[in-house]
Amino acid sequence: MDNSWDNGGGSAPLTRHGAGWARMFTWLVVLMIVVGLGATGVVWWTRNQPKLEQWAQDYVEADWAEARLIVTQLRTEDGTRSLYRANPALGRKFSSESEFLKTAASWRERFGSLPESLSAAREGGFGHRIGLGKGPAILSVRMKNGVWLILSWDGPNRQPQRQLVDIEVNGGAS
Repeated sequence: MDNSWDNGGGSAPLTRHGAGWARMFTWLVVLMIVVGLGATGVVWWTRNQPKLEQWAQDYVEADWAEARLIVTQLRTEDGTRSLYRANPALGRKFSSESEFLKTAASWRERFGSLPESLSAAREGGFGHRIGLGKGPAILSVRMKNGVWLILSWDGPNRQPQRQLVDIEVNGGAS
């Protein structure tokens, strides 16, 4: 075994000190990239926040208008029947039209009135989850008498042929 420092004429091996500088330089570059991307994200968010808020507001407004129409339909037997027939996906929860009509009739006496405006609904209790992609869209609103109406659709309101898949009425007298 040769204990000499001769490595056959090649360059000297990297010392720990040299490898540390390379590591530090790499981390500095990574840090600069992360900070740059973060700053870009902040600038993008600042410029686009009003657009995103308007986009979300438009979604909620469309679902609110549909919820008001659904409540109007549920107030009469003919309206309830046409609602069930227009949304076959309700058949997953209500096995027949007669079951749906019977259930909806029990809801009628518990329905208060929906707040006129979306801002009034937000004051009383309101929730909305936008379904992104193929996820469900859920709107829940607390009526003036404390009853919660929860409507679920099989997708966002801009999806063609979206269907109402569930209606729940919670609270109030049963």
